[in-house]
Amino acid sequence: MLILVLAAAVGFSLHLPGIALASLGGIALQPVLILSAMYVAIAVIGQRRIPLGIVGWIMINVAALAICTVMAVDAGHPMNYLAIHIAYLLVFALAFGMILTDPLHRHLFLHAYIAGALVGSAVALAQFASSTFLGIKFLVTNNENFFLIAPPGRGVGFTPEASILATLLLPAFVILYAEIREKRSFLNRRFRTLPVLGFLGAGLLATKSSSIMLLPVIILAYEIVISRSILVFIGRNLKNAIIFGLLALAFIPLYQTRLATDDAQYSSLYRLEKMEVGLRIYQDYPVAGAGLGRVSDTIFFERYLDPTVDWDWLGEHAWKGVDSWVIRTMAETGTLGLLALYLPLLIFFPSYWRLSKYPEFRPLLVMTLSFVFCQALVSGYRDLPFFYLPMTIATLVGTGALTPSLVPRRRAEPPVRGTSERLTHA
Repeated sequence: MLILVLAAAVGFSLHLPGIALASLGGIALQPVLILSAMYVAIAVIGQRRIPLGIVGWIMINVAALAICTVMAVDAGHPMNYLAIHIAYLLVFALAFGMILTDPLHRHLFLHAYIAGALVGSAVALAQFASSTFLGIKFLVTNNENFFLIAPPGRGVGFTPEASILATLLLPAFVILYAEIREKRSFLNRRFRTLPVLGFLGAGLLATKSSSIMLLPVIILAYEIVISRSILVFIGRNLKNAIIFGLLALAFIPLYQTRLATDDAQYSSLYRLEKMEVGLRIYQDYPVAGAGLGRVSDTIFFERYLDPTVDWDWLGEHAWKGVDSWVIRTMAETGTLGLLALYLPLLIFFPSYWRLSKYPEFRPLLVMTLSFVFCQALVSGYRDLPFFYLPMTIATLVGTGALTPSLVPRRRAEPPVRGTSERLTHA
């Protein structure tokens, strides 16, 4: 019973990366990290099977990270980062791998994830409307690992910043969008309604995150890659036209209040410039990168800043990493680390076709697609659990570790009348 509760708790706690239950040597222990470690421990004690594909992917990444650390600019500097990242990799990859390969645990995990998204949306809307929520100061997060940037009037939920909340809500929104049209669905029908979908959409808008612009792209990718109904989906189902119409209308206030302002334009240019900084670092260290944690090193990072860009308006935030998981991986671990981390995608796409017809796996495919898009353009790194989630799913799909829990059997054909008598006389 305890392991079932933990499977659900892990799914819900994905939405709580800004909360620190404790601090160990300056490393904030998030609820999802502790819950995932507890799940793994109980599963191993109970002798539950660990997917071999996950073990192989972990070994490849540990080897790649070790090589990148040895070849780093300052080999001694990233050793603590290496230990931390290996710990995160082991805990999250093993936890997600064992949860998602068990039908009941997968069911609880996904429903708890959707429930957590609804709670996050509710908190984001309250934060959007007011600078206080239930008597608590606007910044309810206390995770010292994150550099908190949460201006009043934007929803951050229980995350360090609005873009991370948007990253968590986007897959939930697309999952509900996909499942709301299906007659056979893995999700509870109470979730698969237009009011619930609209509530998640409102939470997304409350973040005022530029990453919301990825939503139409992800939905279009879903229609082409998984649904494969791009030519007929609007005509077949009026709900789709309504949803896309509401999304189009929603971008008008978002553009006026967020994207069209001078600060937002500076912010977008600033993000693009930092991505260019990451690419410059990668050009200097293309094989094994500059070393784990180098992008967060102020002195090292400033060497690659464009001197013609005015960074004064950002003050102390100018050195805050690279706003792209992919580019940061390239800068810190080079081509070697990039290939090791995203290797599952190479085996995911040839294999997802056979699973897309099963309702119990469709949300996982949508979740993978959504998170992969977000990783390219959203800030964050290896101390966030959803950094590993899409790659874990891709590994399970590509290695055939996911098998349908209910396989329909053909009914036996009734014998032709008179066949047995003719066989007997013969």
